[in-house]
Amino acid sequence: MRIEKCYVCGANVYPGHGSVFVRNDATFFHFCRSKCIRAFRRKRNPRYLRWTKAYRKAHGKELAQDLTFAFERQRHTVPKYDRELVRDTLAAIERVTQVQQERQKAFYLQRMRVKQRIEQREAAVELARQRATTSLRAIEKLPSVQRRLSHRASHPLVREARAALVAASSMQEPAPTRSEHGYMASELTDGAPQPNGTLS
Repeated sequence: MRIEKCYVCGANVYPGHGSVFVRNDATFFHFCRSKCIRAFRRKRNPRYLRWTKAYRKAHGKELAQDLTFAFERQRHTVPKYDRELVRDTLAAIERVTQVQQERQKAFYLQRMRVKQRIEQREAAVELARQRATTSLRAIEKLPSVQRRLSHRASHPLVREARAALVAASSMQEPAPTRSEHGYMASELTDGAPQPNGTLS
């Protein structure tokens, strides 16, 4: 029994199921469902359709290169029937399927670990930016800092908080916002601000 592969999505097409399109150059195209037939008639490339096996393999979402795939290649030579050969072949098919599933699972876990590291790095950058912004707002609320800001002077604590805010903003540029005194974040890092938000 030969199990064909769908030309569009890559699913298995068992005998008696699906459809076949034969081009005038004697090329066979097997399809598992009407959705794949419509995509083929519209000349859709399977590598650009997100729901196909070709797309997932091309974008590193599934295992694309492995020695177990060599066993799935079609062989046009018909061997002579041998009972022992059939028995060994069936046992090898089960073993190859098991190995392939284990490698697919290991590939998936490795891909999820990489994704988790990327998400943790992005979360750390966002947390550093939030901490820098929060510390600057807390320092601005101190009475001594408010008195110096009213005289357009720079407080040492404010300078440190500004430096931390600039370092966090360089990793991920936030949207420009005004503090409770009417100052822009860029103005707090450049020079003495005016009450109306302009530089002196």
